[in-house]
Amino acid sequence: MPTHSLPEPASPIKNDFGLTMRDYFAAAALNALLSKPRTETKDEPPARYAEIAYACADAMLVARSSGLI
Repeated sequence: MPTHSLPEPASPIKNDFGLTMRDYFAAAALNALLSKPRTETKDEPPARYAEIAYACADAMLVARSSGLI
C-alpha cells in the first residue's frame, strides 16, 4: 500500500468492515471500469481490474491530499 494512503474511514459513521477511503475510491473506480469495459481490456483477468481500480484510487488520494480537488 502506498505511503499516501489515508487511514480514515470511508464514511463518517463507524463501520466494522475496515473500509478505508482508498477502498471506497477503488470500489467506485472498479464500478466504472466494469460498467462499460473497453474493447482492449474486456478479456483482462479480474486481478487486473482490481490493480487498475487501486491505481485510480491512489491517484484520487494524491489529488485529494494535494488540494487538486
